[in-house]
Amino acid sequence: MVWVVQNIHFPVSARSFVAPLVKQLNAAHIDTELWVEDNPAHQKTLQALDVPKRLIGSDLSLNVFKFVQKVGKYRQALRQAQPQVLHAHQTRASVIPLLAAYLEKVPVRIYHNHGLPYLGYKGPMRWVLRSQESSLA
Repeated sequence: MVWVVQNIHFPVSARSFVAPLVKQLNAAHIDTELWVEDNPAHQKTLQALDVPKRLIGSDLSLNVFKFVQKVGKYRQALRQAQPQVLHAHQTRASVIPLLAAYLEKVPVRIYHNHGLPYLGYKGPMRWVLRSQESSLA
């Protein structure tokens, strides 16, 4: 059983912001894994992450079929890991993990906003991201 799952989709952000959290929690004997998107453009960064990690899709998709598929895979991974805490970082990568964690009844679900990403989008994606921020506030 993994006690804490730290989820972030972008490997560079994972290295800078979340991997240090994972290291500290594990040093304090709190079993923690970093769950990060398998981004082909950032393979060197992914390989350099020297913390327990799992490559899993969590980046938001407006394609309903991809979205449902990602939620299903994430739920399966949560069932396997059985975490007590899911800590989701970044807006785009929080919807799928938080929904999956809710459906799998993960006791503690944390959303950590690292900025306002909707400012960089237009159209439906901007609406989805801004709506998420409003609903979680």
